[in-house]
Amino acid sequence: MNSLDFWHRGGVWSYAFANVDGRIGFDGTLDLIESAIDMYLDKVDRKDVEGVNYEGRITNTNKYFQLGAFGGVCFKAELDVDSNNGDNKANLSFLLLEPIDSCLN
Repeated sequence: MNSLDFWHRGGVWSYAFANVDGRIGFDGTLDLIESAIDMYLDKVDRKDVEGVNYEGRITNTNKYFQLGAFGGVCFKAELDVDSNNGDNKANLSFLLLEPIDSCLN
C-alpha cells in the first residue's frame, strides 16, 4: 500500500487505498478522494457519487486505522461500474489522513 498526496480545500491530504478497482480509472479515483475529503470536512457520513463509468455511495466508517507509519479515517465505497465481463460491483476502501500544518514542523 502506497500513500499519495492530493491538494483540495486548502490542504494537502494523504490517502492510501487498501482495496481498489482499476475499472474506475485514475480520474475516478481522484474524484472519490475529493468526495471523501468534502465528507470529512463537512461531517457527512454518506454521500451518493457518480462518475463517467460508475455510480454508488461512499461511507465514512468513522473509524481510525493505523497501517505502519500511515493512519487515517477509513472510507468505503460501494459502486456499480460499467463492465464487459458481467461483474458490475466494485467495493473500495481507503484511508484519508488529515493534513498537518507545515508551520508546526
